[in-house]
Parts: sequence; C-alpha cells; structure tokens
Amino acid sequence: MQHEGYSALVLDRLAKQTCQVVGSMSSSIFARDPGAPGTVIVVAACGPREEIVGSRFPAFDGFEGDVLSGPGCATFPATWGGEVHGALSAEAPAGGGFGLRALELLSELA
Repeated sequence: MQHEGYSALVLDRLAKQTCQVVGSMSSSIFARDPGAPGTVIVVAACGPREEIVGSRFPAFDGFEGDVLSGPGCATFPATWGGEVHGALSAEAPAGGGFGLRALELLSELA
C-alpha cells in the first residue's frame, strides 16, 4: 500500500531529524507489535542502529509510559488516545549526556 510506504518514510525522517536536532549518535523508533503482545518492532533508526530496523524485542519499561534517561541514552513513550503505542530512543553524543533542552526536544518529538 502506498500509505504504508509514506508512513515508513516519515518515521525514517523523524529518526534522522532526532539525531540532527539533539546531536544524537543514533536513534530508534519502536512500535508495539499488534500481532505479538508484549513485543515491539524497530520501525525506523538513524546511525549504527539502522541495521536493527525490522527486529522484534520484548517490550521495555518505556512502554509503560515511563521516561527512561540514563548516562548515555534517553527513551520517551509515544502516546495517543491515552495509550503508549511506541517509543523514541536516542543515544547521547559521544562522551556526554543530554541536557535539559535536548530532553525537552526528545519529549516533543516522541
């Protein structure tokens, strides 16, 4: 379907813009797998993570609506209709973390 191709293009562009806007080393966009509850699919990525697009993983804490931020990575849930449907994850620039403004931007992008 043409609609699915456009959606993939938009998500791919969002992953790339995430890297550019916050200076991230890489980013990934995850979506719930409707055919396998408790599983997520990497639907788009930028940087070294591009090779995992299409891979499935067990759902992680970000899918409970929590914002995860650690020394080198931040993950924000993507919600609509009061439910978490996906997540945006970004790896911080080499040797650093994300500042408050970058975390705010990531939250908005998710």
